[in-house]
Formats: sequence, structure tokens, C-alpha cells
Amino acid sequence: MTEQKNRVIDLEDLLIESPSLLFGHFHSIKFTRCKFKYDVTLYNIEVIENVEFIDCSFLTKAKLIFESGIFHGDVTLGIRELQRLQIQGGNFKRFILGYWGNFSSIKEVNIANISECSGTIHLSRAMIESVYICGENQNTFLTIQDITANLFNISHLHTNIPIRLFNIKSLKVPEKNSEFNVQHSTLGESVFFGVDFDSFTQFNIRQSFIGQTKFITCHLKKGIGAQVGRGLSRNAYEQLKSEIEVIKNHADALREKIPDDPSISNMEARILELSIGLKDLENKEIRDIKMFRRENYKQMKISAQNIGDTVNEKRFHAMEMCEYLEMETKCSDWLILWLSKWSSNFGQSLFRPIVFHVIIIHLLLFSIYFCFSNPKGYYLSCTDGSWKVFWEGFSVFWFLILPFRDLSLDNHGLLDLAFRVNSGFFIYNLLRATRKFYQ
Repeated sequence: MTEQKNRVIDLEDLLIESPSLLFGHFHSIKFTRCKFKYDVTLYNIEVIENVEFIDCSFLTKAKLIFESGIFHGDVTLGIRELQRLQIQGGNFKRFILGYWGNFSSIKEVNIANISECSGTIHLSRAMIESVYICGENQNTFLTIQDITANLFNISHLHTNIPIRLFNIKSLKVPEKNSEFNVQHSTLGESVFFGVDFDSFTQFNIRQSFIGQTKFITCHLKKGIGAQVGRGLSRNAYEQLKSEIEVIKNHADALREKIPDDPSISNMEARILELSIGLKDLENKEIRDIKMFRRENYKQMKISAQNIGDTVNEKRFHAMEMCEYLEMETKCSDWLILWLSKWSSNFGQSLFRPIVFHVIIIHLLLFSIYFCFSNPKGYYLSCTDGSWKVFWEGFSVFWFLILPFRDLSLDNHGLLDLAFRVNSGFFIYNLLRATRKFYQ
């Protein structure tokens, strides 16, 4: 399609069997119930009124590409199915993707460089296999709502204008794990509302700033990973791992055809050489993942604190401390973290203080006291016992758990101190757990 100034396009019920390039000046563009076999590209275009694709379908591998242009009216896409929607640039008054009859079925939505866009972009009511968003966002109000996606990638996105995500869930695709990835991005004061991160197989945040981002009524119980997401730029570890896999597959294929080929030994030597370097990178990658995970929970804690979400603030603090425990090498700090985890889960558990302090530690100390200092002559028996003696011993057990009792254990100063210290920590962790829902 060629340029004619202020031309009007209004087509219905057509099968368009050739690639379409729309450029120049148009008054309005409207396709109704049309089917496209090849790509439709809008390039260096200016449209005075609306651009509409109503109840349209893009067959086989046909793509819809917005490369550049000025759209003074609304761009409305009511599309049944589409291989790829690519937004590379454009000045939009309002860009709306949403199929009112049912959900749109789209293989990929790619906002490849949001810095070349401006205006309002609203994506809703669609089943999308892959979503990619990247670039410097200074002029675009981006809202994504009621979307199911198998792969949702936010990469190298630095936004001064908050992006808003509402009701995002995972889309199940055979033989593909679902992922939600945020990598090398600064999300500022963006809003995630009702995003079901738990429905995704993996939720990864890597080297990104999310401390000011608001996470409201989001489902996040499974934790946050820090791996390099599928479809994103790979680091040195992933690249080397892929190179070894390629050489290994090539060597195996060659071995089946020509077992005595001398190049096989060269390939095996190369694999061995690369594997040594891979081991070093693997250790570094493990350390990096632990560090990134700790930073993720720290920033999520700050985010929850900013919106007054006390419960999740304390939960993310506990998860942050668990990552600290995995990284800490100083013996004294590691011991403090380990005891805090197992005695109270960093203030998140009411059950653990009872199990750890009363059933394990206090029972152990009482057994030592019972064996080495038994002033009343108690002993264990299945035949000679009585309820009176049992309750007397049981009362002594509970009496010794009081940290401020008057009675001291004669000739057992260290044991008495251990009873009192354990009891103090038991009361502290019990109170800490009951304050879980308070400031």
C-alpha cells in the first residue's frame, strides 16, 4: 500500500494475501473481520483519526509492526489471533490491545525499545506466550491488565513513569516452564497489583532496583530466584555452558559416524579445558545468585515497608536473613543467624520457640539436672510411679523454665544460668512471634 495524503482505509471481510506497508498521511484506517496472511507494518505514518483492527486475525506467521509514526486518534486492536505484535516506536494518543469477544491469542508482544514510544499503551484481555519490555521509558504510560503469559520478561527497562501491571497470571504451554523475569531494570514507583507470581514456575529478579515499586495483593509465597531468565541475554557462565553443550553434541554425532576420527580427541580436550573454566564461573554464579536473592528480599522488605504492609515486611526480612545465613562465613555471626532461624524462623513462627526452647533445650537441660542432681530421689519407672510424684516432677520442670525464679540450683551455677538464658530467649521469641501482625 502506497502513500496518498489523508487517505481513508475502511475494509471488511477480506483475506489480504500480500505484505502491507502503510506509510505517509491517512485520515483513518479501519479493518473489520479481515484476515492477513503476511506482515502489516506501519512506518513513518501519520493518522489524523483512529486506527482500528476489529475482530481481525493474522494467519501463519504474520506480524503486526508499529515501527514509527504519529497517531492523533486511538489505536484499537481487537485481534483474535496474532503471531507477533511489535511496537518499535510511535507517538500514540492511546494504544489499546483488547479483544472484547474473548481473549486475544498472541504468540509474542515485543515492546523492543520503549524509549522510541510516547503516549498511552494499554494491553488487556489477551493470552500471550511471550512478553518482552525493554528500553528507557520517559514518555509512555504503560498499563498491562488481565493478561496470561508463559514468559514475561522485563529487561534493561529504566522507567521514570510508573508502569502498571494488574492481574497477571501464567499461561501453561506444553513442555515450557512459565517464567516472570526482571533483569537489569529500574522500575521506580511502578505498581504490581494482583500479579500471581506463584502461578509461574520461576520468578526471577536479577540486578534490578525495585525498592520503590509497590506490590499490592500479589501472590508471592514460593520465593524469588535470581537466575538468568529464558529469552534474556546470557552471562559468561551461560554462554560457556552452551558452548560446551554444542561441542559435546558435535563430538557425539561425529563418534556415531566415524568412531576413529582424530578430531574427536581434540574436541574432548577442548571440552575438558572449558569445563575447568566453567567450574570457576559456576562457583561465581552460585555466589552471585545468593547475593542477588538476598538483595531481592531486602528490596521487597523496603517496598512492603513503604506501603505499610507489616506482615510481608517481616516475612521478607526473615527470607533475607535466611539468605544471609547461606552466605555468612564468620562463625559467630553464622551461629547467631542459625539459632535465630531454628528457634523462631526470625520471628515468623509461634511453634518453633516451643519446640526448640521447651521440648529440645529445656528438656535436655532438665535431663542433665535430673541425672546429676536429684535432691528428691526421683527416678524413671514404668511400675513404681504415681500421679503425685509425676506431677511433682512435672511442676519442677515448668518451674525451672521461669527466668526470674528465686530458687537457684545448688552447686550447678552454669546449669542454672543455662536454664535462665534459655527461658529468656523462649519468652523473647514467643513475644516476637505474637507481634508478627503489629508494628
